[in-house]
Amino acid sequence: MTRILVNGKALTKGTQLLSGQMVAVRVHAAPRMSVQTLIDLTHMVTTTTGTGRHHKTVKRTVVVGHVAATATTNRTGDATGYARIAYVPATTATVALKVGVHAACGGSATMVSPATRLKPAYVTPMVSVSLPNGKAVSGATIKTNSVIVVRVDAAENTPIKIAVTLRIQGSKESVTYTAPSNARQAEPRTGKLDGYLMEQVRIPYEPRHYKVGATLAVTVSARSTVGKKPRTLTATTGALHVTLQSERPPQRVRHR
Repeated sequence: MTRILVNGKALTKGTQLLSGQMVAVRVHAAPRMSVQTLIDLTHMVTTTTGTGRHHKTVKRTVVVGHVAATATTNRTGDATGYARIAYVPATTATVALKVGVHAACGGSATMVSPATRLKPAYVTPMVSVSLPNGKAVSGATIKTNSVIVVRVDAAENTPIKIAVTLRIQGSKESVTYTAPSNARQAEPRTGKLDGYLMEQVRIPYEPRHYKVGATLAVTVSARSTVGKKPRTLTATTGALHVTLQSERPPQRVRHR
């Protein structure tokens, strides 16, 4: 059984969606089972061809958003996944959500929501940061020339600017690294259907001592457009406490 929820309530024909809104998909299957959920946001497009007796109206369904997620059901067989609407239509559009669920046992099910209205809205980016192994950055030790992974969720196909700021504890020193680091490279863009971006940022900082404490903050900016009015929106992770470690081995002090 599959249910689509918006703000904790079932998605019905009268529900109005907004760009950037979170949609929850609740799946019920066998306990402790891995399930893959595919969510498509579809939009009905009407085109006309020919004139007079050869006039023809064609309706076709276009996928304007796609999110895939994998989860494991709990002991009661329930699992909940979340997807963000990254599509920003030019005007209010009629859309539907198509959810396909595939269980590890081989079973599958498909559900299509009632047609609903999607209103364009500015999409504020969301940002998170981790180490390449997936562990949290807060409290971690970051070596010189290592990388961190920045994940951004924003409107689809949007150029993103990423800035990583280090502030060294016990001093006024601060340094900022941006992505892309090379001006010749194009700005990274979010996905065309899911609004998702994962970018690696290298930290070349060489501390004066073998290890120093610092705070790390990631700020992203994205341009969101509704109608013909663009707006630049930002998001930040806040200050994360880390330890910066030099590539040089620590110097041993010899006592006479």
